[in-house]
Parts: sequence; C-alpha cells; structure tokens
Amino acid sequence: MASNAAIIISVSTYEHEQFMSHLPACQRDSDMMLRIIQGTGKYDKLLKLDNSPHSANALARLTEAIREWQELEIEEVFFYYSGHGILHEGEFLFPFTNFHPASKCTTSLPNSQLDQMLRSLAPSVAIKVID
Repeated sequence: MASNAAIIISVSTYEHEQFMSHLPACQRDSDMMLRIIQGTGKYDKLLKLDNSPHSANALARLTEAIREWQELEIEEVFFYYSGHGILHEGEFLFPFTNFHPASKCTTSLPNSQLDQMLRSLAPSVAIKVID
C-alpha cells in the first residue's frame, strides 16, 4: 500500500541578525500547516523540523527520513517551508537558523538538493509550498 509523506520546516529566528531578521510568525504558520496536514488524514509519514533548526541537525534528520521513506512506495510528498529564502547564483536556498553568507551551502538547503531528495522517493505527486 502506498504512503504519503509530508515535510514541514519552519525557521523563525536567526543567529546572525545582521544578515536575516527574525520572523516570529513562521513557527505559528508551521503549527497551522501541521494541523491542516494531520486534519486531512492523508499523510502517514511526517517530518516536522521546527523551532528554528540548526542546519546540521535539520539536514541529518531530513536525510534520515528520506532514506527510510525510500524503502516505501510514496504516492505523494508534500514539502512546506516557512522562513527566509535566498537566491544565490541562480539557486534558491532555504536558510536554517545558523545561516551565514560565508557558508551558504552548509547553513541552508539548496533547492536542487531538495529536488534530488524528493525525486529519490519517486512519488506520483510532489508539492512544494514556500511561505
């Protein structure tokens, strides 16, 4: 039987405020999205990375979930991100709480990396919502 997976990430505080301002509503937004996702009863696999995760922890947990889900038949994958976004050399980046311009690629999730992860699940449908 096929599974449906959801990934919810929210980053509302940033360690380096000189580069990124805090976005207090992001945590509330992800809490609301979680309630919506759970309310549908559709998603049996869920990863929620909230409370402004540090890049190393967030990437490790995301990678672990994707590896586990690769063993399943994934019908639909839903990705939701609430936080700042950065465009760097034509690549959209999802910054984590420890984002720093000097280490962009290790303190954020590049969209191309996310796309590769989602494609590895071979879902029939992939939905990305960037808030």
